[in-house]
This record gives sequence, structure tokens and C-alpha cells, in this order.
Amino acid sequence: MHHGYWPGGYRAGAGATSWHDAADRLTDLFIDRAALRTGTRLLDLGRGNGQPAARAVAARGARVTGITVNPRHLAVASAGPGRFALVDATDLPYPDESFDAAWALQSVVQIVDQAAALREVRRVLVPGGRFGVGDIVTHDRLPERYAASWTGTGAHTPDSLAALVEDAGFQVLEATDVTRETRCMVSWHVDELFRRLDGLTPRAADECRERYFDEISARHGTAAARLLAAVADYRAHPDYARDEAAMGFVVVVARKGESR
Repeated sequence: MHHGYWPGGYRAGAGATSWHDAADRLTDLFIDRAALRTGTRLLDLGRGNGQPAARAVAARGARVTGITVNPRHLAVASAGPGRFALVDATDLPYPDESFDAAWALQSVVQIVDQAAALREVRRVLVPGGRFGVGDIVTHDRLPERYAASWTGTGAHTPDSLAALVEDAGFQVLEATDVTRETRCMVSWHVDELFRRLDGLTPRAADECRERYFDEISARHGTAAARLLAAVADYRAHPDYARDEAAMGFVVVVARKGESR
């Protein structure tokens, strides 16, 4: 359920681009930043539904190893190309210098011991190997209940996310705020719900809302449907616009040096 990417800005292109296409665009950005090519051994940290890995294989012929701690994600992703395993990112079962590149798309903020996980990523990368991180950040202080609902733990600021990567021993090559060009999958689907509800009678709106969340549950699971419903309800809260505006997305690209 990672973000989508609209090069001209989300507000300008939201209605003209499908979520699937926008998500692929963000994956393509990471494929380029990671300098993937045929045979590149890529570690996908927190692989989700497997879509980014499948695109890396199809677009560049990368050899992907994906890890997750979620059995449901493993079952879904295993139907696609690549190798997948239930693995704790803080204790990777791979030898030193096993991978040419690694990425973590909206997974770092969900790890409890993030520093340990990034040190492990550095260990298994070859010298010069690239590491791409794309994650949710906050530009202002948020209520903990709101930040945690989006990240699973707590959100970084743009500076603290880059510092986390650097402190793990990486050389940060790029830290780019792409908030204007991105939109969270949850927010996009809530936007889509309200587009569908526009102009409906209260009864028709209730029926439409119920059908919509049933669709989400069937495609992405009941937890995703519950989160969407909670965010949709939160739109009526007076702090919603301020809290949502404080959320952002940052791309960090780093490399492992020849030595620490």
C-alpha cells in the first residue's frame, strides 16, 4: 500500500491517473535511483504485496529477495517473481555482501529497532551498493494517535530519516521531499470514496460507502478497510486538514562506502 507519484503534482493529476499507474511511477523512481540492471541482486525490505519487486524484475531483470514479517503479505507476494521469506529485518539470515542494492518502500517507520535494521542492510550490501528509502514523514508535530495510525509507530521528519540512514554508516546521496508529487494510498482511496459520494442522497451515500469498503476489504484485507473507514470518519474532525497537511513523503538514496 505504498504512495503513488504524480510528476506534475497530485492535485493537478489526481483524477487523470489510476492508483495502479501512480504506484508504478513511484516504483520506477526507485528502480532508477537504485541503478538496477540485469542480474542486480536486490533486497526488498518489507515487500508488501510484491508489486514493486515484480516491476523491478520485469523492467530491469533484477534478482529480487523480498522479506516481510507479515504471513499474509508473504502468501500474496510469493505468487509473483522473486524469492520471499518471513525474516526479521534486524537479524538478516544472509552473508555479508550478499546484495548489490536494497530498498525499503514505506517499511522503515514500521520497524521498532530501525537503527539495527539499517545496520543489517548495510552489512549485506556490497561496497558501493545503493540503498533507497521512501517513507512517510511529518513536517510538523502531530498527535501521536494520528501519526501512529499512518506509520504503525511514529513518523520521522525529513531530516531525521536522512540522519537515521547516515548513522547506520551509509553515505547519503539524496534526500528529496516529494510531498507535493505523492499521495498515500489510504488518502487516495478516501478521496475516491468522496468523489463517488458527491451528489448522492444520504441513503444512497450510505450504500455506496458500504460497497466501497467491501471492495477494499476483498482486495486489501479487513485491516486496510478499517483504516480507510477511520480516515474517512476523521475528515469531519476540525484538525483533519491541519494534520493531513503536516504529513509528507521523502526519498532518501544512499550508498555503502568502501569502509565505515
